[in-house]
Amino acid sequence: DATFSGYDMSTAGTQTVTVTYGEISTTYTITVKAAPVEDDDETPIIGDTIKASIVIKDYADANSWADATKYTSIDVDSNITATVTGGSNTGKYYTNGENWRLYQSESGTLLFNAAEGCSISTIKITYTSSNSGVLTLGGANVASNQVVDINNTSATFVVGNTGSGTSGQVRITAIEVIYTITPAKQAQMFVDNYMHMNDVSTSNCLELRSH
Repeated sequence: DATFSGYDMSTAGTQTVTVTYGEISTTYTITVKAAPVEDDDETPIIGDTIKASIVIKDYADANSWADATKYTSIDVDSNITATVTGGSNTGKYYTNGENWRLYQSESGTLLFNAAEGCSISTIKITYTSSNSGVLTLGGANVASNQVVDINNTSATFVVGNTGSGTSGQVRITAIEVIYTITPAKQAQMFVDNYMHMNDVSTSNCLELRSH
């Protein structure tokens, strides 16, 4: 595993992380942001903010999804996964409307999970409603395109109904997740990406130079 040194999490500002992976080493610049003054007890916000977004049609095309077929998960990016649970119809993709469907009658849920070292800040889901279906989070209705604060490593949305019905549908067409990553995760991603792009194995003895 990579080791990281040279940074101080208690000090706000630009800092340099030294990453060592076997005999490979490099430096990586990160930013530590202090918490607002009125929230003295909060942990400082560390690392970069990243926006991950997908359009269901584009994702389906890229992954060769078939019409009226159930798919239980989507990788919004390499750090954020969206997973559906429910009956045999929940999670089906339809080319008519290019959407990913969840059903109230099947107790459909949509779970977002962040990878280790990441924290979800906000989630925005674009969807159309059928039979008065609506996404809910913690019992509160979440409208299409509503930005919801999460500030956690996971979040579970449930299909509800804006009326008294029990057959609501939610047809998702796009997802956007804003999240943060820790400096250690940033550095690990940098090392992994470098090794992948340059076909570096742990047995290689190379010197990485910062750019």
